[in-house]
Amino acid sequence: MTGYYNCSFVGEEGGESKSIYIYVHKGNSGFVMQDSEPKTVKVHLGDKMILDCRTTRPDNIKVYLLINPKQVSQLPYKFDPRVGIIVEDMKGFPNQTQIKEIICINNYNASNRLTFKPEISLRKPLIENTNRSDYLVGEEIALNCSTYLNEKYKPHFEWTLPNVNARISSNSQMQAMSMKKEN
Repeated sequence: MTGYYNCSFVGEEGGESKSIYIYVHKGNSGFVMQDSEPKTVKVHLGDKMILDCRTTRPDNIKVYLLINPKQVSQLPYKFDPRVGIIVEDMKGFPNQTQIKEIICINNYNASNRLTFKPEISLRKPLIENTNRSDYLVGEEIALNCSTYLNEKYKPHFEWTLPNVNARISSNSQMQAMSMKKEN
């Protein structure tokens, strides 16, 4: 079976471990995984997506992607024979959250394919109160709303306030809000 083979020992003074990655070609399939059921892949927008499309012979077998199921070349991805397909960033692909399935195919066996169902989501925003949590009427409240994203993405933040008459000033560059409550 293709994968890492590990050897380790534990002695009185600690332990040691060594590993080696070995490719075992079965002859009938180009992929290490033999699952015909679609696999769910959860990823946050802006993060790398890893698809386990490892091959049993990386020197001879090439892997290609189909998305919804069209062959793609504009999507920046790379192949690591010990990891699989690494999709660096989905920014160049329109409607990332509308991707229903990604299929890995290879040049070894045309009927051999692996299907992945991506669940692409945004990270939950974080709210930071830069001052304190208790305020009096008329005091300024400074809050910062942020999320972790690849620098290529520019999220749009919206605030919902308990008082619709409150005056707010917003800095979209910093995703910060400063609000002064009126009597």
